[in-house]
Amino acid sequence: MELSGKKFVFVLISFALVMGVIHSLPMIYVWCRLGSEYKGIFPLQSADEEHYDVSIKAAMDGHYYHKNNYLFEGRATRKGGIPPFSSEKILGFIGGRLGLNLSTWISAMRFIFPALAFLLMFALFRSLEIPRYHAIFWTSFNLLSPYLLFGWFDIFSRPFFRVLRDWGLNALWYEQYSLATLPWARMVNPQFSGLFFLMALICLVKIVKAGKSWFWFPPFVILAYVNYRLYFYFWSSLGALMLFMIIFSIFYRNYRILVPISLVLLPGLLYGFPRILSLIKTPGIGIESRQFILSPGCLSAVIILLLGIRFLRSWNLSSENGILFFVMPASVLLCMNQNVITGKIAQPWHYELFIIPLLLSLPISMILYRRDILNRFCEYLRKKLFQNHRLSLILSLGFFILLFMGGVILFFYYFKLSPNYKDAMLYIMVGAGGLLALVIYFRIYLYFVAFSAFPAKRLVYFLSLGLFLVVLFSGLTRQAHISIRVERNARENQYLAAPFQWLRENARPDSVVLASFEVSERIPLYTHNAVYLCKNALHEWNPSRESFRQRALNYFILTGYDSSSFRSILAKWPYGYLFWGLKKIVPERDLYSFTDDNKVPDDVLTKALSDFEERRKTDILEIMKGYRLDYMFYGPEEKKIFISSPEKLPYLYKVYEDSTQIAIYKFNQSIR
Repeated sequence: MELSGKKFVFVLISFALVMGVIHSLPMIYVWCRLGSEYKGIFPLQSADEEHYDVSIKAAMDGHYYHKNNYLFEGRATRKGGIPPFSSEKILGFIGGRLGLNLSTWISAMRFIFPALAFLLMFALFRSLEIPRYHAIFWTSFNLLSPYLLFGWFDIFSRPFFRVLRDWGLNALWYEQYSLATLPWARMVNPQFSGLFFLMALICLVKIVKAGKSWFWFPPFVILAYVNYRLYFYFWSSLGALMLFMIIFSIFYRNYRILVPISLVLLPGLLYGFPRILSLIKTPGIGIESRQFILSPGCLSAVIILLLGIRFLRSWNLSSENGILFFVMPASVLLCMNQNVITGKIAQPWHYELFIIPLLLSLPISMILYRRDILNRFCEYLRKKLFQNHRLSLILSLGFFILLFMGGVILFFYYFKLSPNYKDAMLYIMVGAGGLLALVIYFRIYLYFVAFSAFPAKRLVYFLSLGLFLVVLFSGLTRQAHISIRVERNARENQYLAAPFQWLRENARPDSVVLASFEVSERIPLYTHNAVYLCKNALHEWNPSRESFRQRALNYFILTGYDSSSFRSILAKWPYGYLFWGLKKIVPERDLYSFTDDNKVPDDVLTKALSDFEERRKTDILEIMKGYRLDYMFYGPEEKKIFISSPEKLPYLYKVYEDSTQIAIYKFNQSIR
């Protein structure tokens, strides 16, 4: 039964709020589990979040123009005013004006932006004339479980892609599905910038489908520029879409959209060409390869294109719908395999996780609705069941075996993923319960199909409800896994609250602290201090790669390493950064580490050891004068990494110690 306009708006907003809550679950779980133990060290739960959060915090404090948020040499004086055109700076400006602390603002963003994304994505599917409830399903699918389909049911596709890799084919990024949070749980990109991408897609669809293309032209021009400024992967995706729209509009002889699309694409290419050329020419950015990339998203796009070509006439699509159907998968293949042209692979998992599921869902939803696939499937299945009464049992058994095989893989996968046996058993029990519920649901569905008196329309509703529950279960279980992992990490790191408070209250702003890489990532996030060295510092401004390498060598000398201990830790993450700029190395699995399958070349290792030994000949006081250094943080993580205890180093004296045996030492200023 169709709801009236006001009632449906209430349902739609309710769905949006639920999506916001689901994306906020890890933070809510941490608050509930830790209770009074929570001291304000909020958890980091998405890829690169510490990097984004540090930049947002700097902007909240009015520092918009830091070249490097981690290093003292890259920090600028506070200017305030209107922020530059950057996602992190804009978000920091808003949070600062609202008077929120960083933890509260990040928690609010986790709720608000996914809820807004739901409404915009729903509007996008509706712009394709997808019915309201179909649009709700596909929007929920993209927010909660896009990897369920376009990850090819990860637990099944994993062995398949392993074989491809063994054959030497470029199928490197399938593991991202298992490791990733929900796409819109990732801070900033796509959580914030993705909102503008969705709005741009809505305008683009309206330009193609609406009679008044020029009405949507001005907002699309603005949104295309905003995407250019905020996120390279959304901007390049829009460029690919416009390029194929021009090609397919010529093919379909639909010349109405040629002029407005060309007026955006051609100037955009000219404006963005220097940026693209810089990315291609800059050493160290991306992996050099012209090999075609295979991934679940790419193979799904190929299948959609082949089906479209095969059934183009029978589908009887209008020229507008035909253009929109073909440009989506074609754009996916171009974006993922632009390296065939440019020669560089530039982190294609950004496309694979945040863009491809949406672009492939759009043409699939169009055909499923216009061809009434679910209703046809139910009718076809009913006909076959009447012809063969044993088919119901065969299908139930086959479905059970398929899920059982998936469960077996899931069993080993979770044991490998979780170092904690108790947690692994919990994941397995939940997964097994979900698989059993699926089998029971499917058996009930077949039972109803077998009754001719049961209306076919209700069968479609029943099947649709089952599909939605699978999507919801997939999203909730992924968030549950992330929540448990995040809670454990948050609990382990609350010990940092007291020493970080001491640094805020006693160390002057921009004082430089030497700590382990893990703690160094957090110091600029929770205090006003800079750090001597950390992984994310490399992603921002540095005087030169050689300067960074010298600082890295100093890091090990100051923490007591000799040539033997330095050699033993050289190839461990994240110290692989020592090799950047020394020689072009192409890691096959991880840009930041070296594994048994990707060992450090002997000549590179020899050069790094030679540089370290040469650097150790320099007087320690001269090394300390090379870069500003004020404090050493010494806690559990540092005890794992540092060779020498600070108590044994004559150039340090203790200024803080607490009951958890964390100490902070100050470097002797008299040497300067």
